Amino acid sequence: MLIRLQAGFHFRRGIPVRFRPALGKREIWHSLETLDRNLARTRACAMYGLTSQLFECISLAMSSSEETSSLNKAVETFQEALATSDLHPVHCPDLRQ
Repeated sequence: MLIRLQAGFHFRRGIPVRFRPALGKREIWHSLETLDRNLARTRACAMYGLTSQLFECISLAMSSSEETSSLNKAVETFQEALATSDLHPVHCPDLRQ
């Protein structure tokens, strides 16, 4: 969801209930660092894709025998992408081997 605050636009997405224990929160908020609505929409779409990939990685990690290390890697990669404003896809190790 795209939220307009005085400081600029923010992305907000609820975390599915089954992933909340892994992430330790109920929703993801991230500043899109812009006051421009069109740019905010583009960035929000990228964030939606990034969070969708995160949820997929968590789902795969939860069904894997290497759950902890895979889960930690997915979360760390997501946090790094947010910290650097790098909205490229999260690297998700192939857990379906």
